[in-house]
Amino acid sequence: PGGVLRTHPEGTRQKGPDPYVLGAARPGVGHLVEQCHADTVILPFFILGLGNDFVKEVSLGFKSDPGPDVRMHWGRPMRCGDLRERSTGPQNMADNLLQIVHDLAQQDRTLVSSADTRQ
Repeated sequence: PGGVLRTHPEGTRQKGPDPYVLGAARPGVGHLVEQCHADTVILPFFILGLGNDFVKEVSLGFKSDPGPDVRMHWGRPMRCGDLRERSTGPQNMADNLLQIVHDLAQQDRTLVSSADTRQ
């Protein structure tokens, strides 16, 4: 109770040049959902602007050149039990979660695009 687990539905952070292109969903996150209590909450999110060394990047935030802005978009919380009821198997659960993350990524793309046109 009270624990937090963060995982990518695609299994790893995408490293290509376009941060909005996500890899294929992997069933591992679906297996985790199967093992969780039905009332365990899933909080999907999309984050952009962090690299692979979180501690280094946070410490750089207090220096003169902090790097790119970090942007986060949060999805609606959902229960593991609800996801299991509307999905068939681990791969389908992972696909459903990745679609939510993809939709959040598109929100960021739209936001950045509209900000660029205003400048």
